[in-house]
Amino acid sequence: MEKALDEIELMKGESGLIKLLRAECRLFAGEKSEAALFLDESRDEILSQRQEKKEIYCYYQYLRLEIQPDEYQRESLVRLMKKYMEEDQHLFYLFGLLTKSDSRMLENPPALLAILRRQYEAGVRSPFFYVWGCHVLNSAPDLMRAIGPMELQILFSSAGKGIIEKRLITQICRLTLTAKHYNRLHYRMLCRLYKETSEKEVLEAICSLLIKGECRNLEAFSWYEKGIRAGISLTRLYEYYIYALPKNYCYLLPKEVLLYFSYGGSELDLYSRSVLYKNVLVYLEPVDPLYQAYERVIEKFATEQLFESRIDNYLAAIYERILLKEVVDLSMAKVLPSILRSYRVECSNKKMKYVIVCYEEMTQEDAFLLNDGVAYVPLFSEHSILLFQDAYGNRYANIPYKKDPVMERTELEERCFELYPEHSMLRLRVCDQILADGAKDAKEVQILESTLEDPNLRPFYQKLLLSRVIEYYQKQSETAPEQGEGAGYLLKLDKKGTYQAGTGRSL
Repeated sequence: MEKALDEIELMKGESGLIKLLRAECRLFAGEKSEAALFLDESRDEILSQRQEKKEIYCYYQYLRLEIQPDEYQRESLVRLMKKYMEEDQHLFYLFGLLTKSDSRMLENPPALLAILRRQYEAGVRSPFFYVWGCHVLNSAPDLMRAIGPMELQILFSSAGKGIIEKRLITQICRLTLTAKHYNRLHYRMLCRLYKETSEKEVLEAICSLLIKGECRNLEAFSWYEKGIRAGISLTRLYEYYIYALPKNYCYLLPKEVLLYFSYGGSELDLYSRSVLYKNVLVYLEPVDPLYQAYERVIEKFATEQLFESRIDNYLAAIYERILLKEVVDLSMAKVLPSILRSYRVECSNKKMKYVIVCYEEMTQEDAFLLNDGVAYVPLFSEHSILLFQDAYGNRYANIPYKKDPVMERTELEERCFELYPEHSMLRLRVCDQILADGAKDAKEVQILESTLEDPNLRPFYQKLLLSRVIEYYQKQSETAPEQGEGAGYLLKLDKKGTYQAGTGRSL
């Protein structure tokens, strides 16, 4: 302390305040005579400025009474300091002198807290103020009925410094559990407390506050995980553990979480349910009782999402394990192809809002919203064209993107076409194969003919299909002219279009 005072004096020069500080150092060392000498040296300067520097004057009188105690003069000093504090709340240093001079003040914590509150409302934000406030709260934690702005500033400044006592920590945690709103400073204060104490009640308070703030980030997840491992019983803790689960989480969920949701789980949103169910299917064995408890629920969930035509990486993993060829019926065959042919399209350009899918074969186009740069898009043709559209409707063909298939279940596609050959997009895939290899039989020609009835076909593609139909009937007329099966169909066609689509020869 003496060395620090020497450095200050070297920079600022000699002053009455430095002499008072040296006097207090001598008092701490038990050297009252030397302390008295410093007081005598500073006496004239301090008394001449008693009205301008009231705090220093009271400090001088306090030290003088420490050297030569006098109860009557001490009472006078206490009254004077109270008067000064009432007149000017910014004289916050007097608070410390007042509590040292009047031991009765310490017996009345409500009065001390009231003084502190008036000073805080007047704008006092000194570190000394926060230390004194913490001592007051330590002496009577029950006085803190809510963690208001002043209490929060005091606690945040004091947390992590070893000056918040156990009783006050318990009161802080109790009030946090009843708080209605999340506060970032409140959260940081609790984090400091937990780092200092590692108390379970502090961890519970942190989790409770994060849940009130609906925090679902990686930082919040680490606290929820600690809470579950510590065995904390807190409403909605398991739900927010799932909500905040990192996308790259690759472990079996804690058994407590799985048991909790095995009795319900409908309160979770659809995304979180798909995360939970995928985890069960991937990391639990089918013979596990927990797996069996979830099995029916997952099957129902997967069916519901399928008929809503929803797809993402989590749902794809669920469909892969739940959907079997034997369970596909007509109603499922109508919606399943869009799921099976879905691709995950990722675009890093933040200005793009939609993926537009155009087909060479069809005049229609589909738009899919990009969510965080990702869209799940059904692509039935190898000749699909992807465009990207911004918020103003402008479209771009040269935007870089990544495209990956979500599912590959050829046997399910074949089953869907068997049950529902009228599906326009599946029929196009078959038509592409016929165009490449030629029509082999009447069944394939019938597919081409039914496809030609679609009004959304592009004219060029219509001509390609028609050319294969005409080619088939030409070959048939040459090999089996007596059958003439195609005559009726060809007579219905526009002759000009038929001639152009064919080989240039009239039938």
